[in-house]
Amino acid sequence: MSFTRLNYALIFLGLIIGILASPNVLVVLSADHHLQNHTIVEINVYRTVIVLLCFLNLAGITLWPRFAHRHFLKSVQDDFRNWRAPDLNITRRIAIFGLSGLSLCTLLVFIIAFASREHFEKSWFHILVDESGIIETTQALFLLVAGLMQIKVAGSAFLRSRAISNLIGMMFGVLLVICFAEELSWGQHIFGFSTPDSLAELNTQGEFNLHNIGSYWFNHFVIVAMCLYLCVLPVLGSLNALFIYPFDRMCVPIPPLETIPFVIMAMAMDEHAAIAKYWGTTHWRLSEGRELIIDLILLIVVVNMHGYCQQTERVTNTAATVSTRR
Repeated sequence: MSFTRLNYALIFLGLIIGILASPNVLVVLSADHHLQNHTIVEINVYRTVIVLLCFLNLAGITLWPRFAHRHFLKSVQDDFRNWRAPDLNITRRIAIFGLSGLSLCTLLVFIIAFASREHFEKSWFHILVDESGIIETTQALFLLVAGLMQIKVAGSAFLRSRAISNLIGMMFGVLLVICFAEELSWGQHIFGFSTPDSLAELNTQGEFNLHNIGSYWFNHFVIVAMCLYLCVLPVLGSLNALFIYPFDRMCVPIPPLETIPFVIMAMAMDEHAAIAKYWGTTHWRLSEGRELIIDLILLIVVVNMHGYCQQTERVTNTAATVSTRR
């Protein structure tokens, strides 16, 4: 089957799923044949996204032949031939600092959980791990710093090259800043304003944010996306530079291989039943520790990208200076 026919088949399948997978149909999968309001909203959101992706794919198939002419493909091939894969371990200092920070955060999470598994009513435990506690606030700040730094790196690259693709890297930074705001419920945890009734009915925690609307499906989507980005991409990139070429040209940071064990460990913290059985109670808060580790990994990845961009800029400036002197 040709690539075009495969795309048409995927579009047809996606449209069928997007149209037929309505809450009225999916309710039969529920044990009590009843769906909560936030689940219905989330199903409709995913249906809309699937249909939009199908139309975008259809537009791409239609418009691609107009752009895929010989000169365009040749320019991409020439660019890839002259492109140098980023060094994902820029300096030993960044690697040591990042991995040490990850190790300490991971150890801290387990120490807190172990030390407090018999004393969940202690106020210090709630201050550390509850909503708007120290751990949640810290991981939100990791997202803010990573987002602002990513916007700066991608913005500088755009100003230098005027490449439209670098705007995607800026959007990645904006997304991290939005995640920071979502973690703090857009300031609700700080200023204490109430949640509108219409949103409180859909939000599983009754908070002023979007990521807790039907959070079961959303959380699993985020977990899959993080595994693909933080685990699969660096492995593929180490096997063939072609996999990281588009990300580098979009100024989207590529995770190093060294962070993969920490990602796996953080994801394992989401196994509620297994960990609750080990702790002997269901009142555990390792999910906040998982988010802390993942957000620190994202910060390290962005810092690594910043170091690579600075190194590349220095090499380019040095080469330009030498060429000018000659």
